[in-house]
Amino acid sequence: MLPFLLAGTIALLPAGPCDTLPSSLRASIRRQYPQAALPVRTTADSVWTGYVDSTMQTDGHPFCITGDFDGNGRRDYALILVDSLGGRLIAFHRIGATYRSYRMWVENGAERRLGSSLHFIGIFRRPPRDHGDMYDDGPAFKSPRTFVTVQNYESSSWELVWDGRRYRTFWTSD
Repeated sequence: MLPFLLAGTIALLPAGPCDTLPSSLRASIRRQYPQAALPVRTTADSVWTGYVDSTMQTDGHPFCITGDFDGNGRRDYALILVDSLGGRLIAFHRIGATYRSYRMWVENGAERRLGSSLHFIGIFRRPPRDHGDMYDDGPAFKSPRTFVTVQNYESSSWELVWDGRRYRTFWTSD
């Protein structure tokens, strides 16, 4: 079992809600994903701060972001958790006093993984807007909620948007 790790000692940005996760969230992670851990920030992760601006917002950690992703007015968390199979994107929606988890990156019914090297990955909070996929010229998805962008630096990026039942993936660059 991997130990549950929180943010390291590197002060890249002011302290935020990802620096000390709520005890009820930590308990949900241990219960639902006992082999997984939130990676510790290192100096190698500092590249993600260069992507922070008014549209790519952060909570001070490259592998954790908060927002009201499901529209219920409560603080939800999106995390990159690591286990023996690599990184996985998991959302935790606040429901009462606890959290319900959702696999965020699912395509064709299968969960996609980030791999074991996360040095060039970061997640960001984005304000509500319409979403379209670079590979699909279908109609845009209109979401009134905050959503998550996954940025694979010098490579691809995609948006993960809650549609009321599940997270949908929209590729934005490759």
